[in-house]
Amino acid sequence: MKIVGLFNRMEEKVGFRLAGIDSKLVKSKEELNTIIDGLKTKKDIGILIISKTIYEFDVSFFKKIEENKYPLLQVIDNFIEN
Repeated sequence: MKIVGLFNRMEEKVGFRLAGIDSKLVKSKEELNTIIDGLKTKKDIGILIISKTIYEFDVSFFKKIEENKYPLLQVIDNFIEN
């Protein structure tokens, strides 16, 4: 199973990438929708890590993932404030 991270800050993306996690930088809801459409076709994702800002882009979608319990969704707080 793969772990995928979706982040809105380059620092988070790089940090998780250095830990071996496939990470993507997301700057808008439209960009998130494009990435999510690609991820929906993949059946080997076991854990999805997202920043709180990404979660707030599309709360209803991420709540559905939480209800299904697969992939496991982990929301992290943004560590660095603007």
